[in-house]
Amino acid sequence: MRAATNRTIRAVAVVAAVTAVVVGSFAPMVSAHTEMLQSSPSPTQRTGGTVDFIDLIFSEPISDMNVTVEDPNGVFVEGETLNSDGQLIRYEMPALSEVGRYLVRYSMISADGDPTESVFFFTYHPDASQPLRLGDAEVPKTRFGPSAPVAMTIVLGICLAGLAMMYLSGLERRRALADGAGTSESAREPDD
Repeated sequence: MRAATNRTIRAVAVVAAVTAVVVGSFAPMVSAHTEMLQSSPSPTQRTGGTVDFIDLIFSEPISDMNVTVEDPNGVFVEGETLNSDGQLIRYEMPALSEVGRYLVRYSMISADGDPTESVFFFTYHPDASQPLRLGDAEVPKTRFGPSAPVAMTIVLGICLAGLAMMYLSGLERRRALADGAGTSESAREPDD
């Protein structure tokens, strides 16, 4: 009976370890929300030179992108959002000239249909270094793709298999106890 219990404990430990590894491996793929991964100028950056664009890179494709930029006086800087669908978004505008803090607001619809809004700022000073444009080569692969449902199905299958093993080992243990109970009672009866 002790050997069966040890086998059960080892089997449950292996299933738990495999499940933890699989779930941990796929956790980044099932991120709850789209995130901005990178921008140029970047949040809180002090930038200068000719700044006539804002580049934004997101963790997955987005749609219905809206970008606005406010100068240090709270006046909107006219511009145009390019590539409003995808992971790399470009906002083209006239070159900045007003020294100070600029506010960038953006709103979008993520790939899973959730609306998202956020804001960041950067500081413009003509003597600071010029920001670099982010290229298409820098856009990462999407983290949430068609393989995620397959991965979650595999994880669920592993968890169900572990539960089935625990249930069956419990049955085996109860049978062993029942078989052992009859033997031990007969062994206790005194011989006449």
